[in-house]
Amino acid sequence: MKDIGLAAEHYQIMKESLRKAQDDCEESPTIASIHEETIAKEKLWAFKTGLECAGILEEVEEEWRKRHEHN
Repeated sequence: MKDIGLAAEHYQIMKESLRKAQDDCEESPTIASIHEETIAKEKLWAFKTGLECAGILEEVEEEWRKRHEHN
């Protein structure tokens, strides 16, 4: 059974983590902050790739937009 809502919430958390890492890197571009930004990008990419392989990426992104795009 697919839980699109749970996946959409996890997607939001990952996007927030990436946004924070990007902000931190912009404020203080250190090797550590650049590394954290790279890791966050790779984690989001891997999650989206997994959703795509499962055939539910579009459903999850649609549900995410319903819940969070207005923010």
